[in-house]
Amino acid sequence: MNAWLQLSDHSKTEMDLPDANAFLRFLDDLDLEELDEAGREAWKDRQTFCPWGIGVNMGTSNGIHVYRADPHSDCFDVLHAKSKSKKFLGAIPTEVEDSDFYEHVTRDRVAELVRMYYASLEN
Repeated sequence: MNAWLQLSDHSKTEMDLPDANAFLRFLDDLDLEELDEAGREAWKDRQTFCPWGIGVNMGTSNGIHVYRADPHSDCFDVLHAKSKSKKFLGAIPTEVEDSDFYEHVTRDRVAELVRMYYASLEN
């Protein structure tokens, strides 16, 4: 599955996270203190701050982005970006954004949302 880890310096590493367990194992194995420290350094210059985060299938009709919006907090923000097809005036096909955004969620809630995201891919 098209996934990446983006760091606070805007660099990114691509990887394959084929299921929720792989995603959550990857998140558990990250050195959060190191990532947060780099985020706190970047935070000092809000012009260049970029939250570190993990994205899967972003830029498609169904993606998820889990990121640390505030490197001073132990919470995450989660964007489940999705779109669905609708018909404009009942005849013209169009894509409509139907995304869900969750702020300041705990690690347990991140796990729930990641599992829900991967389950949505199976439907």
